[in-house]
Amino acid sequence: MNIEMYIELNQGLGNLKFGSTIDEAIDLFGKPSSVETIGEDLEMKTTLLHYENKGFSLFFDYEMIYNDHTDKPWEGVEPFSQIDDKETLTCIDINNDEVTLFGEKIIGKSSKEIINLMVSNNITNPTMDNEEWGEKRISFEDYSIDFFFVEDKLISVNFGK
Repeated sequence: MNIEMYIELNQGLGNLKFGSTIDEAIDLFGKPSSVETIGEDLEMKTTLLHYENKGFSLFFDYEMIYNDHTDKPWEGVEPFSQIDDKETLTCIDINNDEVTLFGEKIIGKSSKEIINLMVSNNITNPTMDNEEWGEKRISFEDYSIDFFFVEDKLISVNFGK
């Protein structure tokens, strides 16, 4: 299967859109190389499908369907039913050399090239930080996208809806 490797901001990766289910992702990309669940002890667990050979991981957050026909605050609202609860795609982490953004391959680009690409597409106001583990991160919060650099070369992108 030919996997479409383009980032569509706030939308998804190629044909896989945010809000998709795990089954829809597996239909598009096949069986993941590994599956991980984090936050099992919390109310909001996350299931990760890792596609190491394809260079990306997909994050599916557990979403409870709440009865919004009450006057209670969100914390006090009762869920309709566990049967209706589902996990939906909320975030993608990608390091595939073929991934594109605005029609350009981006892995390996410098931080200046990434900022210029974003600004040329009217996306401004980046924030920058150095992570504890040594990577430089440039974020565009309005578009839920983080770029991670080592030695000023883009190594991965994390983006969501």
